[in-house]
Amino acid sequence: MTRHSARSGARHDTEVSLSVTRDEIIGHPTWHRVSDLGIVQFRHDYDPELLAAIAVRAKQLKQGKAHKRHLNLNYMRGAHRYIPEITELIDWPGRRERASELAGVELEPYPLPVISAIITFQDADRDGSVTWHADGVPVTEMIPLEIENLVGGELEIYRGDYEEGIARQSRGGDPVPEDRILKISHKPGWGILGQLMRTAHRVAPIETGHRITLNLNWRSASKPWIDDNTITYLAADNPELEWEEEYLQDVHEVHIPAYLDHQKAPLPHGSAR
Repeated sequence: MTRHSARSGARHDTEVSLSVTRDEIIGHPTWHRVSDLGIVQFRHDYDPELLAAIAVRAKQLKQGKAHKRHLNLNYMRGAHRYIPEITELIDWPGRRERASELAGVELEPYPLPVISAIITFQDADRDGSVTWHADGVPVTEMIPLEIENLVGGELEIYRGDYEEGIARQSRGGDPVPEDRILKISHKPGWGILGQLMRTAHRVAPIETGHRITLNLNWRSASKPWIDDNTITYLAADNPELEWEEEYLQDVHEVHIPAYLDHQKAPLPHGSAR
């Protein structure tokens, strides 16, 4: 185990059980990224009673608010709009500083309410477990709310290029060698912070039991345009498009100005943009 020293404002040093860089996962350097972050599993300090209260409320709301539209994933979108306790967790003292320290770059909460906080329900039967894909959001924090009698359901990350990984999975009948898969088990009291944009990953099939997980999403504060949440990708899960105007406003008022400022900044000696 290692410890990352927290920046000013964080509550304490963060215990880390696993830390793999993005280059180590993909196997080569990449430009479209917010930092070197690949995946980190860390011990969090969130109140267990608060997490339990969120889980109880999520199960009460599941039938009416959770939907399964693609990727074999049943989840509640914009969960903080229905469960106020999630906002308390989003604003947890030192949380943003800790996430930024672990990511190696200043992060900010993902601004679109429809996708900024989601709760996933996964089991061996009706809820299923999410299939191979890459995230639209740049960085996500996964916080287990409830794990019961779980066999399977690990986070599996393909060690290699995203295009290669998805192509191999789509062919079928072509098993991926075990040494090409990074497997991480969720566990109570521990969160996972990952830059899973353009990184092939899934939840391993669940044999028995279930898991409920809160996903809180982030993006780079200085490079908000590094983001794969296209309108098409978002609409696959949120076809009502009530978020479209807010999305476009963020692109015009935040993404584009930040990108143009970045393009004007002088490059380090000897580097290319």
